[in-house]
Amino acid sequence: MKEESFPSDFINSMNDLLGGSAFELLESLNSKPVTAIRTHPYKGKPDYSGFKRIPWSSLGYYLDERPSFPLDPHFHTGSYYVQDAASQFIEYLFRQLKWKTKHPLILDLSAAPGGKSTHLLSLMDGKGLLLANEVNRKRYRILNENLIKWGFDNYLSTSLDPSRISRLGGLFDLVLLDAPCSGEGLFRKDRNARSEWSAANVKLSCERQTRILHEARKLVKTGGYLIYSTCTFNRNENEEQLEMLLSNGFDWPDIDTESARNMHIEMTRPAAFRFYPHLLQSEGFFVAVLQRKEGNEQKPETKAYAVPGNLRQESEKLKKQISAFVSGLDDRFILQFNQSCSALPVAVLDSAMHLIRHIPVYKTGAALGAFKGNSFVPAHELAMRFDLKSSYPVVEADRDTAIQYLAKQAIRIHSKEKGWALISFEGSILGWVKILPGRINNYYPTAYRLRNF
Repeated sequence: MKEESFPSDFINSMNDLLGGSAFELLESLNSKPVTAIRTHPYKGKPDYSGFKRIPWSSLGYYLDERPSFPLDPHFHTGSYYVQDAASQFIEYLFRQLKWKTKHPLILDLSAAPGGKSTHLLSLMDGKGLLLANEVNRKRYRILNENLIKWGFDNYLSTSLDPSRISRLGGLFDLVLLDAPCSGEGLFRKDRNARSEWSAANVKLSCERQTRILHEARKLVKTGGYLIYSTCTFNRNENEEQLEMLLSNGFDWPDIDTESARNMHIEMTRPAAFRFYPHLLQSEGFFVAVLQRKEGNEQKPETKAYAVPGNLRQESEKLKKQISAFVSGLDDRFILQFNQSCSALPVAVLDSAMHLIRHIPVYKTGAALGAFKGNSFVPAHELAMRFDLKSSYPVVEADRDTAIQYLAKQAIRIHSKEKGWALISFEGSILGWVKILPGRINNYYPTAYRLRNF
């Protein structure tokens, strides 16, 4: 290993943190990255049972090689998500939290590109409501694409500065903040992160983290939890950031840590964990969970806003219209924005409407489709639903046809059906087509189309 390949300030920082084993860490950061995925709990393709399991993730696997994911149709169906093994440790923490409700309200405050939000939706298993937020509008679009592919409907999404959301006060049972950071843990798989690192950037990251945490802490209800994570090693961006929370109404929760110790995960505080690439099959990662003490909850602002004028709530007529095309909506509430319809579980409707009345919410539940006159145009998101129940025919495509479809090219499929149909690959739904006399219209979203294949 050539130590000059790392900034000298970073080397000094790691020597301070690790002492004699710093060399092993630096050496590991010049090695080949590990590829890991997290599979969908209900979309059963493909079969990864022959691959090594990630010990702290029930749906996580290590891959022997990194394939070209964009050329795998299953990647586009939401059958799995490419996510570093360490990031999947969120499951270990989530399953130990002591919930006071069957339907927790959860906020992912810095959610793009969607790894932790989709993971939370899997762990919630249809119960509760997730608000996924990403302040960067370009990254917000990527977040929504991944949420749509994952196929759940118990979520809202928005793109707001944390200071705007913190006006809600102590509303959430769990707030997750995967904070923007200096990216030290990504040096192995992202060489740009290495070249962009500097002590000055670490300082800027700390200042940004402190500001966001100041807002995040206000959003946790009494007895609720805050999970804080970064993809970096240094104490300034990790343990030192937690000190502010510990002095402002938070404490360490009572969770089991013995299993983590047995998996050789370093514990730096009672519920704080650091992942090193030279000790574990993962990139660098830090995560901690804290709990809000009794009697320290932030009070919300009282101001509420009217429901947007173009949002119309469910009527019997609307539900009857939708049910003619989509079944299994008995426990869903239909919202209509102009002519477009989306669904939310009835069990979380009150929480959803409270959020809609108090902050701008840009995406409400899972889109079903839109009415054009008396015709119903199904949404791509409806095709991505793992619990899709409809009378639409399903047409199986081979790999070449699936790739052509994902590139939004003209395709040929053999079907006696006419009208709307779902196209699938090896049993996984890719999206919609409309079969007309003499041609097939490809309805894969233009924004998602496969390029440069």
